[in-house]
Amino acid sequence: MRMLIFAGVLVLGCSSMNQPTGRRLTTLRQASQEISEHERQCIDATLNRTNDQIAAVSDLDADTGLLTQMMANDKDRELAECEANADREEQQLSAHQRVEYGRQAKDERERNAMMMILTTSLTR
Repeated sequence: MRMLIFAGVLVLGCSSMNQPTGRRLTTLRQASQEISEHERQCIDATLNRTNDQIAAVSDLDADTGLLTQMMANDKDRELAECEANADREEQQLSAHQRVEYGRQAKDERERNAMMMILTTSLTR
């Protein structure tokens, strides 16, 4: 009977080991979604700002070809910056995710080892 109680406590303890890691992984997944959302907002803001600038310049009735080209170049540079920032943040997040998955695997191995010890001790 004492072994059965010990087994129950051990199983409850082992099952709760994965919860913090699982929550951290969920938080990291949410962070990834936020990075994607920030990138989309950056791109949208850049496109809107550039389109407004080009529209304002086009109303001047002057030779706007060079100015429009400069604005288009600035737009391309800003879009590249949005993508580069998102890529850099995703790389950092991926590093954190790899660490968390490693922790989760370690927790799982430890849990399996505990279950093996428990199973072995119960059969004796």
